[in-house]
Amino acid sequence: MAAVSASRTVPRAETVGSLLRPPALRAMFPQVYAGHKTPSPRLLDAAGLERLAELERRADTAVADVVRRQIDIGLDVITDGEMRRASFTHSLVDALGGFEDSDVEFAFTNEQGEEMVPPSGPLVGAQRVSKVANPALDEARFVRTLTDHPLKVTFPAPSYWYCEPVDLAKGAYSSQREFVEEVVAIQRELLAEVVAAGVRHVQMDWPAYVMAIDPKWRDHLPGTEGLALGELMDELIAVDNAVIADLPADVTTALHVCRGNYRSMWMTEGSLEPIAEQLFGDLRYDRLLVEWDDTAREGDFDTLRHVPAGGPIVVMGVVSSKSTTVESADDVQRRLEEAARYVPVEQLAISPQCGFASTWEGNELAEESQWRKLEVVVEVADRVWGRG
Repeated sequence: MAAVSASRTVPRAETVGSLLRPPALRAMFPQVYAGHKTPSPRLLDAAGLERLAELERRADTAVADVVRRQIDIGLDVITDGEMRRASFTHSLVDALGGFEDSDVEFAFTNEQGEEMVPPSGPLVGAQRVSKVANPALDEARFVRTLTDHPLKVTFPAPSYWYCEPVDLAKGAYSSQREFVEEVVAIQRELLAEVVAAGVRHVQMDWPAYVMAIDPKWRDHLPGTEGLALGELMDELIAVDNAVIADLPADVTTALHVCRGNYRSMWMTEGSLEPIAEQLFGDLRYDRLLVEWDDTAREGDFDTLRHVPAGGPIVVMGVVSSKSTTVESADDVQRRLEEAARYVPVEQLAISPQCGFASTWEGNELAEESQWRKLEVVVEVADRVWGRG
């Protein structure tokens, strides 16, 4: 079992979740899910399930490696790198039955303004969903055979499911809200099982808030037509709060405000200012990880003035997980100091802006750049907060 490095009582340096898969593991995903637009174990035949079993064996080795590297670097909280997942959403997607292949598409944009549509679309509910597994629990149990270091398990945020249109004509659900509420109930059960297994850090990823403030994406939230922005945020925040409502007090809850992440491309843009009071004031999470590496696209740090005193810790995602260029610790520290003009430094922490591989393909950077960036995160945290 790996040694536990000295972690701060309040985590100040962490990764968002996903890490680059090694080449041999990455090559397995298109083999396993060949012929499917949506990479789900529920859609595989016998041959596909055999290939999936081999992928799991290779993932065991990959997880052991990234766990060791994260501990050696000095991250306060680690993940399993989401090595087994086709996408960051699959801690929940792979837990559910009742889906089918989908033609729904989301376009991502690179720094040159070029758009690309991922080959694997999201899932669409064709019938009522049901819990059939708990892959996040399996992930956590495996990591616990390797180390007792603080572990974070990630799930897609419940409000994300407002982005997944349900074919209401098929009669399984009468509304998008009914579908989301059923998913929330199942996700609460999944979380309870993960927490019962000893996990004390849980994180929700990609809430739909950033789609609500981007005119390009506002219409991609079915069932919310006609709602004013404040009303829409109330509804989205309510489901994200509901999923963690009954967790024990000793469980640290986090939510990652993501802008989309696919092969170093992004989806949404716009300042958080129109929703900042609700975002920072109404969510009941202990930590908010905010993607903030590109202020030209995401808005200035002065939005942090809406963070209430004694409210959530804001984890500043100021290190890019999309670019191969490794930021200097001095530059990153200056950005943190700029944020501290609006929020006490005791209410801040630091991370990359997003995962390094939200899908199995990963972002367009070298694995060594990934680790060097995480070393910068730790170095800056050590400078600012020490190891107390």
